[in-house]
Amino acid sequence: MLFLGTEFGLWISLDGGKTLAQYKGHQFPMVAVRDIVVHPRESDLVVATHGRGIWIVDDITTLRKLTPEVMAQEAVFLQAKPAQQRLPRPAAGWKEARCSPGPIPRTLL
Repeated sequence: MLFLGTEFGLWISLDGGKTLAQYKGHQFPMVAVRDIVVHPRESDLVVATHGRGIWIVDDITTLRKLTPEVMAQEAVFLQAKPAQQRLPRPAAGWKEARCSPGPIPRTLL
């Protein structure tokens, strides 16, 4: 598997660079990619971009299982590690502000 950072985003190749596909997961922006590293213990893909900061693609072990043979199949199930989704807790007062709309300021009209 080959990862390529360009001025126009992150590209991935499963065949050593013969063909490339642009990575667009989780609305990855089309920005210059400056550095790429795969974390050796966690298998996270860490991508540094120009002007946007750092993006982390969690656990790419399933992505590494994509071979030309797997991609040729119509459908396939790949085993992945269990995942935990975490939702941020809203700040205090957020719910009250959302439920009781007030007048719209003239600057927004």
